[in-house]
Amino acid sequence: MVAEVTPRWLAATHGWRLRFLKRLADQGARVRLTGWLMLDPDHPDQIGKTRGGLWELHPVTTIEVFSGGRWIEL
Repeated sequence: MVAEVTPRWLAATHGWRLRFLKRLADQGARVRLTGWLMLDPDHPDQIGKTRGGLWELHPVTTIEVFSGGRWIEL
């Protein structure tokens, strides 16, 4: 699934820095995303390459990381 963090949400949240989010991805961290579910029919040629389907979270409004047995909101 594609999840997009928009510039407005990125600017409004202090814990969402690209360097930190990349580190979470590199570590394979368990994350839970909340956002608006949107069907994006503009990219059917990307299914199986960069995306699994046409659904995406856009924008992401909450990011949580599983740590110490609980979900922690960034």
